[in-house]
Amino acid sequence: MLEILQYSMNAVFPIMLLIILGYNAKKSGMLDDQTIARVNRFNFRYGYFCLMFVNIYNVDLSEGLSLKMMALVLGILVLLTVIGWVASAFLTKEPSRRGVLIQTSFRSNYAIIGMMMAQALAGDEAAALVAIFQLPAVLYFNSVSVLAMSIYSDSDKKPSVGSVIRSMAMNPLIRGILAALVCILARLVMPARPDGELVFSISGTLPWLLTTMTHLSRMATPLALICLGANLKISEAGDYMKELAGGIFLRLVSAPAIGFTIVYLADRAGVISVTPPIVAMLICVLGSPLATATAIMAKEMDADASLAGQLVVWTSVLSMGTLFIIVGLMRSIGWL
Repeated sequence: MLEILQYSMNAVFPIMLLIILGYNAKKSGMLDDQTIARVNRFNFRYGYFCLMFVNIYNVDLSEGLSLKMMALVLGILVLLTVIGWVASAFLTKEPSRRGVLIQTSFRSNYAIIGMMMAQALAGDEAAALVAIFQLPAVLYFNSVSVLAMSIYSDSDKKPSVGSVIRSMAMNPLIRGILAALVCILARLVMPARPDGELVFSISGTLPWLLTTMTHLSRMATPLALICLGANLKISEAGDYMKELAGGIFLRLVSAPAIGFTIVYLADRAGVISVTPPIVAMLICVLGSPLATATAIMAKEMDADASLAGQLVVWTSVLSMGTLFIIVGLMRSIGWL
């Protein structure tokens, strides 16, 4: 029991301490709203881009996530989206809040928290799986989020295929992933010298560029968590009690419970084979709090940005407890 407790603490506490650091920095006056907004914007454009690029570029795609597992996880996300779409109609009568609640059912902070959490749980192999699954996950999260908030917003604009594609194309996470995939494909067709070394590659020809991007990628997650803590405004939740309760349940209880039940049944049926790295990746996808980008997107798309911000705050705070429980449970049954 003590070993399970220590294992859970090692995975969850680094994330919690970085959030607390940001919260205390804001409370002490070291950070103000304007500084936090600028740092967040810089990190979103450059840190997130480099994080996605380096994660994908360094992955050996030949030994990655199986197509069966990828299809299963995407199927789970679709099911969670449908559940969230139905539940949002019962949780609120305000259209601008429905799009936010729908996102809460399926959209986790996977891209930011995922790498740190997975590596702590199951090492480099788990981190590699997180990197491989980032492309389909980020594409799904952003496309469905744009669609949901376009349908349920205070704007008269209706979503179009072009607007959804443009919104995704402007996302630094997607740009970073696609840029890395282009480099990987180029590496596969690039001619090599007699000794096997490629004529041109980012790592071989431009190591200084990859090193710079690696430094920025290592900054992205800690800085995002510090800014998340600095943005915590716990006292503003009173106007959204019903929506907050429902959204927190959808993100932190319903998503992991439904997801891991399906994975367990698929494992028992022999459809997939569950391993510790896969479980670590699933914890990041299903158990992470609502993505911080949700609040930014809600503001830009005339959805209820205040509710989105509160859901980001409360799922982030409470996920420290639920993640601790999930990790401990997975460890106790031998899945980690």
